[in-house]
Amino acid sequence: MKRKLFILLNVFMFIACKNNEFQKEEQRTYEVISFIINELSTPFPPAPPPPGLSDNEFKQQKDSIQEVFSKKIENVQLDVAVYPVMKPVKFDFDKYKDFIDVKKKPNIDEVLPLDVIKINNYKEHRLAYFDTLAKRKIVDNQFDISIQISRIVFNENYNKALLIASSGRGKLDGSRSLYILERDENGLWSIIYKDLLSIS
Repeated sequence: MKRKLFILLNVFMFIACKNNEFQKEEQRTYEVISFIINELSTPFPPAPPPPGLSDNEFKQQKDSIQEVFSKKIENVQLDVAVYPVMKPVKFDFDKYKDFIDVKKKPNIDEVLPLDVIKINNYKEHRLAYFDTLAKRKIVDNQFDISIQISRIVFNENYNKALLIASSGRGKLDGSRSLYILERDENGLWSIIYKDLLSIS
């Protein structure tokens, strides 16, 4: 009787631990998604200074343009199309081991639905699902930017994350980058590594 009770207690504890880990992973997943979407949701960058300037003049004008642009976009709200799913990708974990230590093989082989309601949209952009059945031209006319995020890999402590994110503002203004993020003691995420994979 005691043996059965011991086994049953262990089963309940195992299930509880799994549930806690799932909840933590989901919470951190949407923290990362929120950070990336707010990070990528910016208006068109301004044109660079004209050619023919000295290095010093170019830098001064570039800094001035960037300062004005940064002030203008502080309260800008965009129409953002978010892909409704996070697709699996294959990562070369050895390549990025200096930035993130993935001790166990992550279970990211399946497509995972993305819930827009769970995104912390602190810049108050207008978020909507990307209509994957609509023609690209229609989507581009309806939204300022579209964003797609891959499945996310975490380290054991869930304070580092590895993912790929794509953003586009039409056929000729898109990019796809690999990001490694880190979460600080205050729960804030930041980019510690970025690798531009493709651009159009």
